[in-house]
Amino acid sequence: MMQTVLVAWMTILSLHSLRAVALSSLDQVCDPRGLSEDPPSCWQGHPQRYLPNVYGGPATLDQCVFGHPKLAHGIFNSCSSGALFGFSGIDGPTNSASKMLGWFVNGSYSVHLFLSNPRFLRLGFGDDTSADPSQDQILIATNDVLLVQRGASKIGVTWRDWSTIVGFIEGPLAQTVTLEERVCDSNGLGSCQNPPFAIRVVNVSTSRGQSLAISTHRETTPVLRTIFAVCYATDAKTALSCATEAASSVDVVAVMAQRNKYILETIPPLSDAGKDRFQRKLLSVMKVNSLAPEGSLPYSWSSADRAADFNMYMWDGMMQTISMNTIDPKLSLDYIRAFLHYQNQTTGQMCSIISPYEKDRQGCSTDAMPPNIALTIWDNYLQQPNKTFLASAFPWLEQYIDWDLNNRRRPVNGTAEYLMAWDNAGEAGMDHEQNFCPGDAYWRGECGPHHHGSAYLHYGLDFTNYVVYESQALGKIATELGLSDRAAHWTSLAVNVTNEMNTLLWDESTGFYYDRYFNGTLMPIKTIAGFYPLLIEGGLIPTGKIARIVAMMKTPDFWTAVPLPTVAVSTADFSSDLDRGPMWLQQNFYVIRGLTLQGYHDEAAELKAKSISIVREYYEKWGVVFEFYDATDVTDPTQTLRKPKKQDTGDCVVGVKGLAGHCGIGGLREYNFCAGLVLRWLRGGH
Repeated sequence: MMQTVLVAWMTILSLHSLRAVALSSLDQVCDPRGLSEDPPSCWQGHPQRYLPNVYGGPATLDQCVFGHPKLAHGIFNSCSSGALFGFSGIDGPTNSASKMLGWFVNGSYSVHLFLSNPRFLRLGFGDDTSADPSQDQILIATNDVLLVQRGASKIGVTWRDWSTIVGFIEGPLAQTVTLEERVCDSNGLGSCQNPPFAIRVVNVSTSRGQSLAISTHRETTPVLRTIFAVCYATDAKTALSCATEAASSVDVVAVMAQRNKYILETIPPLSDAGKDRFQRKLLSVMKVNSLAPEGSLPYSWSSADRAADFNMYMWDGMMQTISMNTIDPKLSLDYIRAFLHYQNQTTGQMCSIISPYEKDRQGCSTDAMPPNIALTIWDNYLQQPNKTFLASAFPWLEQYIDWDLNNRRRPVNGTAEYLMAWDNAGEAGMDHEQNFCPGDAYWRGECGPHHHGSAYLHYGLDFTNYVVYESQALGKIATELGLSDRAAHWTSLAVNVTNEMNTLLWDESTGFYYDRYFNGTLMPIKTIAGFYPLLIEGGLIPTGKIARIVAMMKTPDFWTAVPLPTVAVSTADFSSDLDRGPMWLQQNFYVIRGLTLQGYHDEAAELKAKSISIVREYYEKWGVVFEFYDATDVTDPTQTLRKPKKQDTGDCVVGVKGLAGHCGIGGLREYNFCAGLVLRWLRGGH
């Protein structure tokens, strides 16, 4: 039975009609009634604090109609271009295995629910349900609350818990709320493998052991309002019972206030309202990608982007943790414990990827990955000293770096003793970069996360620098713990590795650092890793070398419209694709921190400002934070390339900038560490 609610009310209602919410004792819970102020604010005290109100749905590309989606585009199912919508482990238990997660669908306020077989929660003003930026006022748009007003009508939607979406519809305009499913059968109604799909409206939807149910509850006092709830369960009866209970008893506004609480209370206000909204959007992205203990993992953890997968990667995870260190150091310590939990107790190897539910590999992928965990733990300690944890973690950190040294240090014909080499492209986290996949090899399909092509393996400048960072961090930790012999060991190792890098990976003629083939020749590709030595402390990089690589940074090869690209602009096959040219924020993190360390404060400030600016610019355009950005700013981040399958790539969308014939699906939306690093910089950190 169609759950469409069409209500025409004569009474013009205001947000003051929403039922009252008791404020916390700290007066720090957003009361949506206050949003009737002009300009809307969400803070009863002074100075004001503002919730995000840029919504991607009305602005994002019209790429998704649930019944007739475009053919699959890699990691996306073509409906995931809007803002991520999910329940955070910061607010309560999570269940990532269920995939009970949503995206706000482009051009509307509807929610595409991921699950094993996607469902659709259609929300809108009237039968059309399209968003209309000319009429609609977005009052709150976070990753777990949406509150929108058109005239005197309103839609609000949020999460009560990980399995329950709740919301309300009210006002004189006709309102629509339906739960829809794809029809997948052999009776000519459509196949879920072959679009277009047949669609039907349901009260209960069951598929692949997952059930969703919708229920509505009508209130007549003090005002006319329809409350709705959508519940997840493993069986239809439980889902329907849950939805019925929630719709009849939930106080949606109170739930919204609770969801808003973390992003309002955790960080102090910025004086500019626009910046304050922006910083709380960044925190909202971090929040929605934070998960509670699950499965075999007894600690809180975080995903780079829950829309893409439900794993925590070592490199991404440590960037997410560094980002959280200055915001919620106690929570970020749990992120670190999550990796230590799965560490091999015999060999010391750390997982490159962890997941609470990967039974076949016990939640652990055993490739190497950029080892930034000691650096991250030391950064956490500086925010909130915990010497007990530091002492317990230290021997395991030593074992991990020893594992890297024993298994990824590659002496070849006696030419190198300390230089590091990745075993495959995926370990570097840069598996499509030209130094792993040059020229036509990319289009021949010879690239990818597990590409082992011997012709492209080499001493990694990035890996070698990471080992120095970790060694210097371990030296600091050992000194703090009073372990002078271990401090001397790691300090000495950092010196030895750096000295060899200065000798074997430096090219005097160009004034830059490079990767090196095992045959002894330098690889003629300038990458962003050439700037990584800036972050090595203790004067181990000669000042002359530092000056020359800073000068290289300011050349047109790297100082682009959106600096810094992963590879020099002059590199063959430079593009907007993933690691083959775009700007990535975690790489700028190393450079900004390194410039600051070496005394180039103006350059650090300028790079930081440009990094913040591009993220804010496209957030205000699309309502989301992207995974990476075109370093030339020729192509909009909704259309950058991402692992295209053929050289003749897609056409650009009319009205959205892009390089003709070289447009794609864009990077992942709501990327965790991108939001987190920008938030750290926005608040004055390095």
